[in-house]
Amino acid sequence: MSYHPTATLSRSSSFGELGGGAAHCLLFPQVGCESLVMNSEFQVVYLSGSFDITMVAKFREQIESMTAGGTKTVLVDLKHVTFMDSSGLGALVAALKAMRANNGKLYLCSVNEQIKMLFDLTGLNAVFEIYASREEFDRVVLSGASETS
Repeated sequence: MSYHPTATLSRSSSFGELGGGAAHCLLFPQVGCESLVMNSEFQVVYLSGSFDITMVAKFREQIESMTAGGTKTVLVDLKHVTFMDSSGLGALVAALKAMRANNGKLYLCSVNEQIKMLFDLTGLNAVFEIYASREEFDRVVLSGASETS
């Protein structure tokens, strides 16, 4: 799938009731936070640049909006994140807690080596489900969900 932030995308997936339909990408260029709405229950958040105090508020608002809207599965794609500080880590932990409190799940993918080291040092690699790429997430989580449905 090619990714065009201002386009309406079409994507089918086999995640039970989560697949198909038009996906609209909401762009937040001022903070490097984009959300790809797969449907009301599954959304992808693309972060880019420095995930620090300047981006955290917008990210938290996005997660709050998703949980309030009934989203049950969120994938945070960190492929284009070049730096993350403690406020970024804290925002991810808060997002995970918010999703769990709403009986949802939060996954991470495409973590670079520097950020992977940060997760290893803090022990958060044992807290989050982290996938090497979006493709691996799709293969393991989305395909696995359709097999159990």
